[in-house]
Amino acid sequence: MIIRPFQTSDLLQISEIVASLHPKWFDNNAVVNIPIDAQLGRSFVAQDNKKIKGFIILSSLEGKVWINWIGVDLSFQGQLFGTNLLKHAENILKDLGVKELRVDTVIEQLPADGSYDKTIRFYLKNGFKVVKKYKQRTFNEFVYRRGVMLKKLH
Repeated sequence: MIIRPFQTSDLLQISEIVASLHPKWFDNNAVVNIPIDAQLGRSFVAQDNKKIKGFIILSSLEGKVWINWIGVDLSFQGQLFGTNLLKHAENILKDLGVKELRVDTVIEQLPADGSYDKTIRFYLKNGFKVVKKYKQRTFNEFVYRRGVMLKKLH
């Protein structure tokens, strides 16, 4: 596995990953915005055998660094692609003097269906803590709450 900076030529493979994760993880907004954000943000891909298996897109707002998007091909989830992308990004951020990394995501979901409950476990396992909770909402049969998770970078 190689983690490397995003290149415009990666867009087709990233779009294929996004399509495979739609609508369970990525909504229509993500389908439209991920290709744009990948080109504007600080973005990295996980590549194995010349095929993109995952991506992470970072941005900064008022000096706070955020994970805009992270996605791993369904066939390769649980094989450390996401973790390695995250660790690569963290190392670069530390070199830049960044002390914290944030993500705004779903932090509670009922019933658990293998989507965001899996995402929440991923972030918790990688050292993120919930620091802000938004109002509970309902979408179709799901009750969920978005929030901000933060990881201190040492």
